[in-house]
Amino acid sequence: MRKPSKRSARRILTIDVGGSHVKVVTNRGRARREFKSGRHLSGEAMVRKVKHLTRDWTCDVISVGYP
Repeated sequence: MRKPSKRSARRILTIDVGGSHVKVVTNRGRARREFKSGRHLSGEAMVRKVKHLTRDWTCDVISVGYP
């Protein structure tokens, strides 16, 4: 059996910043979580909400996508 590489063993938190919602998910099969965004959501508020939603998750790296 092959030992997994470091790259495949990483836990990746993916954050999708959309116009109406911010969605978060990991590559470890966890359910997607989300909250409403909108034009008045600041970067600071978004980080605070993401940290709150994912407080019981662990990750090694973060990937962020936004329009």
